[in-house]
Amino acid sequence: MTDYPEPDALLSRLAQLPAPSPRADRDNHITRRCHAVLRAQRAKRARYARRQRLVTRCANVALAVILCSYAAVTLILALQLMEFR
Repeated sequence: MTDYPEPDALLSRLAQLPAPSPRADRDNHITRRCHAVLRAQRAKRARYARRQRLVTRCANVALAVILCSYAAVTLILALQLMEFR
C-alpha cells in the first residue's frame, strides 16, 4: 500500500486485536431489543392506519353529501328551467 519503510502503528495495533466471537447472551439481548423496536413501530403504524381510515371515512361521507347536494340543486334548477319553456 505504501512505500514507507516503517510499519503503520495503527494497522499493527488493529492486527493485535482479538477476533470477534459471538456471545449468545449478547446476541439474545440485541435480538430482544430489535424485536421490541420493530413491535413498537408496527403498533405505531397500525394506530396511524386506524386514524387514517377514520379520516378517510369522514372525507368520503362529506364528499358524498356535497355531491348529492350538488346533484339535487342541479336537478331542481333543471326542472325550473323546463317549467319556463
